[in-house]
Amino acid sequence: RLGLISSALSAEEVEGLYNDVELGCHCYDACPTGSNRFFPEVPVPCSGQGVCRRNPSGEPFAEGYCECMAGFFGDNCENHCTTSPSLGCCEANDDCPVGSSCETSTKRCLSNS
Repeated sequence: RLGLISSALSAEEVEGLYNDVELGCHCYDACPTGSNRFFPEVPVPCSGQGVCRRNPSGEPFAEGYCECMAGFFGDNCENHCTTSPSLGCCEANDDCPVGSSCETSTKRCLSNS
């Protein structure tokens, strides 16, 4: 069985999984790797907290990029919105404490001072 995160793969990538056809995405070596929270000694693409996306140019085997899950950020999704200097996680400014604002790209509250 194969479990997929909703919209994590394009239709042609899913087709490639079932037809055993390489469609230009070597996901293990296309994206930066990092340790994951369950097995820190095993480096995985996007630290296991994101999805490796193909290069927007569509060039086969070109370097991809990580699209991080909500609350994670960094080149390989290695950071969580609760890490310093964050004041917590957010979706909008009203989720943050007074005197801070939501950095929407990382979904973390940062001090305005």
